[in-house]
Amino acid sequence: MSISDVVAAGQPGATVSLSNAGLERIEQSNQVVLTAAAQRHKIYGITVGLGPNHKRRMIDEDGRFDESTRQRSVAFNKALVYAHNASVGEPMDQDVVRMAMALRVNQYASGKIGVDADIPKLFVEFLNRGITPVVPIEGSVSTADILPGAYLVLAIMGESDVYYKGKVVPALEAMRAEGLKPVEPFGKDALSTFCNNALSVAYSIKIADRTRTTLDATAGVVAMSLEAINGNVSPYLQHTLDNRPMPYVKQVAADITGQLDGSYLWDVNADRTVQDALVFRGAHWPIAAAYHELEGLDALLALHINNSDDNPTVIIDVNDVKVQNPESSQVRSYITTGDVTGAVQSSSNFEATQISIRLSGGALAMGHVARDSVYRTLNMADPNFTKLPAFLNEPDTVFHGFMALQKLPVSLFMQVKNNVMPVSLDSLPMAGGYDNTGSNMMFANQRMDKALDDIEQIFGVEMMMGAQAVDMRIRAGNDKMGAGTSKLHQQIRQQVAYLDKDRPLADDVVALKGIFQTLKF
Repeated sequence: MSISDVVAAGQPGATVSLSNAGLERIEQSNQVVLTAAAQRHKIYGITVGLGPNHKRRMIDEDGRFDESTRQRSVAFNKALVYAHNASVGEPMDQDVVRMAMALRVNQYASGKIGVDADIPKLFVEFLNRGITPVVPIEGSVSTADILPGAYLVLAIMGESDVYYKGKVVPALEAMRAEGLKPVEPFGKDALSTFCNNALSVAYSIKIADRTRTTLDATAGVVAMSLEAINGNVSPYLQHTLDNRPMPYVKQVAADITGQLDGSYLWDVNADRTVQDALVFRGAHWPIAAAYHELEGLDALLALHINNSDDNPTVIIDVNDVKVQNPESSQVRSYITTGDVTGAVQSSSNFEATQISIRLSGGALAMGHVARDSVYRTLNMADPNFTKLPAFLNEPDTVFHGFMALQKLPVSLFMQVKNNVMPVSLDSLPMAGGYDNTGSNMMFANQRMDKALDDIEQIFGVEMMMGAQAVDMRIRAGNDKMGAGTSKLHQQIRQQVAYLDKDRPLADDVVALKGIFQTLKF
């Protein structure tokens, strides 16, 4: 499954399927779990409790799942779900929840989890029939999304709310309308459904996709800002960058200069300085850094969605893998004997620090991108950089131009700066000291979501000021805009007029954010 497959599965009306091979691996891995239990293996969250309760047996010594034992396991599973049903706050976006369910089905199909086949089958039915669990977002420290994840189990148990046909309804009502029966989780079912990072990872995939869309829109804006100040193209030339070809820098520079095809900036100009302020001559560097961080994040996310982040983890057949220290009595104790030779082993595969750190790296890079945009708006208002009227005010008037507007991008950047700071180190010991670390990936996603809102608005302000400065240069005779920047300028002017006198700017600013969100270069 690819990242784009996950994104597609999140869209309304999208359908998914479970292959026969995947279903076979699911059934094999579940059989390993049941066999290990029957052979009296101590299995975290199945035959023994969770956290400090891992020393307490939850089912009989014989481990067999006869009817009475099954009912005790069902009761234990329900208790697990109820105990973790404690997240609060606003519901997660429906597309993120759908993405989480889809990637989780894919992980189930890897055969590395150990769950009854009814669980992924019901996930598939929910996705294909437009039933989406309502999942409150607050409560995950991303050593598995165990609190919000519990709502996924509750939904397929028919005991929570779901989105269905444009309304929020009880899950049982939606299931009955579609002829679906609630599940009774037993064995490893509950733990396998909520003890993972599917929700945080799905959110990270959405954030990565949104970040890339934002980055893709920056080239034209930067190019128009260069025209706004009569900038020097030298730092963006490919042969300039051949002397230090860092990742993505030449590509970003080419994207920017590609918008300037036919621009007056390619003609010698006596008023042009040999070197511009760094945020004009170096805009490609932080943008390239953000693309590079996204590349690393994408690689981790792609690996994650096609494997398992479960504890305990399941190995279908130890004969098919290279077992470390197979002669060790401790290692042999993990492996089932007889017809089923698999293993159910305690793990920390849910540890999400690598993804969280990559997410933080991308956030920091976007902070630099936002800061440079703000500085460009400040420089464009300064005649020392542009040789245009201060604050791009209409010449020979007493109007204020964009003097007051500067406070908006500066204020927004203060919020961006706060929201892109890493949070992966902010954790406290929990569960009696057994859960004593966390990556806070969910929180990092929430902060980055807000940061991207503000970054889009910051670039909207840069577009507004860049278009104003370009109009002033056109009046002065520099009317050769680039092919790409000319289209951007026209798009801006279709919604926002030239500022020839003071007027309320709030609607213009909001409109420009909307334009930025749709830009593709």
